[in-house]
Amino acid sequence: MKNKVLEDIFTKLEKQKSELVKRLVSFVVTDTILFLPESLEAKKCLQQVNGLLKTSFVMNKGLEISKKDILQVPMVEDYLKKSSERKLVYIYLAATEVRSVLLAILLAEVKISNKEAFACSFFEELCEQKKWGTMPESLQRQQAIKNRLDELESFMNEGSLS
Repeated sequence: MKNKVLEDIFTKLEKQKSELVKRLVSFVVTDTILFLPESLEAKKCLQQVNGLLKTSFVMNKGLEISKKDILQVPMVEDYLKKSSERKLVYIYLAATEVRSVLLAILLAEVKISNKEAFACSFFEELCEQKKWGTMPESLQRQQAIKNRLDELESFMNEGSLS
């Protein structure tokens, strides 16, 4: 994406703050990092999220959503509502790439790098690739995601997330 394309996306989405908050909040309890095997990356990210948002998210076992995680939703919603429109759009766009609202919040707050967010979000896929090998299509898709995250980060560094 070029900066003009990103600027157009931001302009359009900044006008939809309440809808973006609703959409992001609806995905919090099924966030990718809550269902990862207890990797060091996931634990580290979850600790950072809990510290930043004053929440107590826990890793889930199996497909059951933790009742404790459900209770954390209002704190995430409050954080998102208090965020600037620009930061909220960044979180939304980053979340679509890393499949995680919580990781996107950490990216927006510069608590983790794009590389760390990618490694956490794609932990299982990367482990499988180490074991079974990699298909060229997978590498291309992963590189495209990394490129979009880098473009988004560069675009945001030109402006302010406040």
